[in-house]
Amino acid sequence: MVTRIVGCLFMVGLLASACATTDGAINLNTISPEEVAAYNADPNNTDKIICKDEKPIGSSITRRNCYMESSLDDAEREGARAIEEVQRQTRMPGE
Repeated sequence: MVTRIVGCLFMVGLLASACATTDGAINLNTISPEEVAAYNADPNNTDKIICKDEKPIGSSITRRNCYMESSLDDAEREGARAIEEVQRQTRMPGE
């Protein structure tokens, strides 16, 4: 039992060091699916990591991109605001 706990603690430490940069931030460009799962499973991490397979414009090759959930929420709100602004600016007078 003690060996199992020590092994688990070692793996958690290894995962944390592998996905951390020198300033303690997570490097979302190099994080593995296992590290994402471990990070998201920690109840102390309220901002979850979300990874998506995306195709860049002009390419047929998908790339895995990971984001913090709060960043995606912010980008979604900003995108909706930008669409509303464009729609507002293109309305015809009298509408």
